[in-house]
Parts: sequence; structure tokens; C-alpha cells
Amino acid sequence: MDVLLFLRIFLDLPVFFVKKTLLFSYACTKLMVQVVESGTKWFKMAQEWLRYTGMKQQGNR
Repeated sequence: MDVLLFLRIFLDLPVFFVKKTLLFSYACTKLMVQVVESGTKWFKMAQEWLRYTGMKQQGNR
């Protein structure tokens, strides 16, 4: 009985680690996509703000 339990644990460990590694890789990829999308959004907002303030300053001259 103990041998079967040991074999089951021993054989399930690689599967467990592969699942955890795949889950971690998916989470990292998802996080990187969110960071890039957020950075793109902030960059566009900064461009709009600079364009707006530039037009405002040109109008005051």
C-alpha cells in the first residue's frame, strides 16, 4: 500500500509542476499584455495633453 502511495505521489509531482509552470507563464504573459496596454494608453493621453497644451500656448502668443 505504501509503495502505491509513493508511486502515485512520485508520478504526480511532474504533472503538478508542469501545471503550475504553465499557469505562472500564462499569468506573466497576461500581466505583460496589461502593462503594455496601460503604457500605450498613458502614452496616448500624454500626447493629447502635450498637443492640447501646445495649442493653448501657441494661441496665447
